[in-house]
Amino acid sequence: MIIERQALRHVCTPDCLPRVQLYDGRMACTYSEDWRHECEARMILNMRTLEGRRGAILAIAQLRGKPAADRLQDTIAAIWRARHAPTACQIGASEAIAGGVGLP
Repeated sequence: MIIERQALRHVCTPDCLPRVQLYDGRMACTYSEDWRHECEARMILNMRTLEGRRGAILAIAQLRGKPAADRLQDTIAAIWRARHAPTACQIGASEAIAGGVGLP
């Protein structure tokens, strides 16, 4: 369930613990807005149905406004791309296959 919440402002410092790595490689503490935002994006991305994901985005647009919903959609898309990016091994294998080089 998506609820409206007051923004808690937490300023991360290098000694802030516990720390997590965000999808884009940045480090943040678990009290930060960046981490809350990423958790919300992951929750929506992991919903089973397209209707559920669209409903969640619509609810956020109604509660927080279109800019907040657009930002969340951008983050969801970036996380999806990061999850589905080919690895170096996959890239090397596909180049070897395309070039006719046999794999061991």
